[in-house]
Amino acid sequence: MNDQAPAAPNPELLAVSKYLRNHAVVKSQAGVLDNKRVEFFKVKHALKALQSEEYKKKRKAIMPQIATRDDAVKVLSQLPRAGFVLRVTKLSKEEAIKVRGGKKGKKGDPKLLRLEQVQEFGDDCYYVWLFQGSQLMAILASLGLVIVAFTAVLFPLWPQSLRIGVWYLSMGMLGLLGLFFVIAIIRLILYLVTIFTHPPGLWLYPNLFADVGVIDSFRPLYAWDKPKKKKEQKSKNTGKSGKEEGSAKSTAVKSEANAVARDLKTKIEDVEG
Repeated sequence: MNDQAPAAPNPELLAVSKYLRNHAVVKSQAGVLDNKRVEFFKVKHALKALQSEEYKKKRKAIMPQIATRDDAVKVLSQLPRAGFVLRVTKLSKEEAIKVRGGKKGKKGDPKLLRLEQVQEFGDDCYYVWLFQGSQLMAILASLGLVIVAFTAVLFPLWPQSLRIGVWYLSMGMLGLLGLFFVIAIIRLILYLVTIFTHPPGLWLYPNLFADVGVIDSFRPLYAWDKPKKKKEQKSKNTGKSGKEEGSAKSTAVKSEANAVARDLKTKIEDVEG
């Protein structure tokens, strides 16, 4: 029995898949399909990428020419049959909770996917990538990690000058880390002192722990700890308006009661007269 060799991929579709695989317009997302980490995309984003001016500029001779939306649909609809992509569906929140055993997913977790038996094609359909693209970067990264680990293991065999240089570098990094902790402690002490002597308190490097860049973490040099007064002012204003409304209502009630009393008094005097 002769073994059949796997069919070679269509060169045109292979070139299109390479173009779309990591394209920014395609917006590939992380997902989980059958407990495996995958990437998927929406059809309308891929169609947009194929109809862009960038595709026309970067199109190679082997890539199909796309002039209209129908051309893009024709090319993209061939990818599932060629084995580059497969149609999937994102699970709803209720379905995802059931799959996770009653636990809610965290923000940023990969979307849970389900493979569809009917490989339909539409703008709002999702497709998962079976084509992995070039693995050169992954191979180079793995090779670099092995080299770094092997070099660290051979540290005792390093030249004396190189070992001294690494020692100074490590001491410098530890010094910077220690300086960071010292600044954090000093700014806390300064704040605790000034909060009693010069309220509302002074912060040294107020953005030190803020979600900003390294340079912006040390700008400005200091700032006063200004409390948020919006809610307090709003509650005060609400209280004042409530009191004013209450006093206005009580005044109106009193004036109405006085008017009724005067009418009754007039009627009684008329009867007596």
